Amino acid sequence: MNLGSGTVAVEDGKKLVLSGDVASTSGTIQSTDGSGTVELKDAEVKGDLTITAETTLSGAVSVVAGKTLTLADATVAGTLTATGNVVADDLTVKGPLTLGAEATLTVNEDLTKNGGSITAKPGAQITVGAEATATGLLAAVAPAKFYDESGDEIATADGLKDKTFVWREAGWDQQDAPQSRVAGKPAGWVHEGFTTETKPAIKDLHVAVIDNAAELISTTKEWGVNGDATEDTAILKKWTGTETTETANTWLKANPYVFIHWERNEGITAVGKKGDITIKCGETAYTGVLNSFGTFGTNNDKDNRANSYFLFKQGEDPTDAGVAGTTPTETTSYTITVTWDYEGETKTATDTYEYVVAEGTNE
Repeated sequence: MNLGSGTVAVEDGKKLVLSGDVASTSGTIQSTDGSGTVELKDAEVKGDLTITAETTLSGAVSVVAGKTLTLADATVAGTLTATGNVVADDLTVKGPLTLGAEATLTVNEDLTKNGGSITAKPGAQITVGAEATATGLLAAVAPAKFYDESGDEIATADGLKDKTFVWREAGWDQQDAPQSRVAGKPAGWVHEGFTTETKPAIKDLHVAVIDNAAELISTTKEWGVNGDATEDTAILKKWTGTETTETANTWLKANPYVFIHWERNEGITAVGKKGDITIKCGETAYTGVLNSFGTFGTNNDKDNRANSYFLFKQGEDPTDAGVAGTTPTETTSYTITVTWDYEGETKTATDTYEYVVAEGTNE
């Protein structure tokens, strides 16, 4: 049967049975009023076909490579073998569902296991929609399991949402295949983002010298260093002592900040130290207090942190030394360099700034 690209309507209370070769070029089968049904019986789907009516797959049903069978509400009562793609809103699996190496099963809403099972060839994929419940999916693939991006087992249906998994052979978590596969994890459904490549510990490092209200607001928001201060006026108050932009600009010109922001990659848990960080102005190292800069504690689950320093020395406290020392009396250019050593890796960030003196002020 060749449905072409047209639409077939199944009347009230009727059943449309399709067997043998079912060809289609984006054809659709629907129910007139919702009570008509469709049965794919010993059928080979050889084209892109959408069935919105309630559907039963009986006998031996297959979907050929490169084609997609889209189902709204379907039950696999016989066997379903796909080398192509199957997309389903609600799918009940009573019989075996087998996915070939290039096949993809997409579950948009729910998958129910009712005695059936899902098996696959290496390279097959299962995609679970963001709104899917897929309550029976874990049971349907058993004894195989699903694994997340870090290679850890996913034990709940909620953990499958909005993810794509690839069927991989035993030992997929090992770098040196195939010799080491015997020591690896069993075959299973592995998050598509999993990799055995070593993930770098350092994600990024930034430094910025800030002397104006607009940049202060945007940078501190982006780097998440404002605490409870969310409104622009509150941010200015926190860092400059005033809520007005004009006054804040004047204050910042006289007291520029050096903001530093650093990030490690997700899943990196190594404890950092203050000594991991060095701050230099030109070739001169900053000797003031580093506070908690550069540290990741054993109980700290944040992967990014930030800190601030004054470019110039504030007051007489020797621990409050400015990154560039004392305020100059003439126009001066500065290069601020931050170096972060963490887990055997090194990252450097640099910013340049010119402090312009005219009539005793930085303009």
